[in-house]
Amino acid sequence: MSTVLVVDPPGIRKEALGYWFTLSGLTQGDFCLYVTRLSVKEVLQDEKGFGVDTQQKVPLVRV
Repeated sequence: MSTVLVVDPPGIRKEALGYWFTLSGLTQGDFCLYVTRLSVKEVLQDEKGFGVDTQQKVPLVRV
């Protein structure tokens, strides 16, 4: 198990890195927890904007 914390100024595309990192882990069968202040709708919009398609490739549990 590992934890990754990415801290940097605004506008560095940390969210895009988080989406791609999470997608990579999920497609390999890992358990991933993505914590954000954004709503599910905003996350899905951001993923789409960054070219990340989690809807078709991996099962997601949204709380």
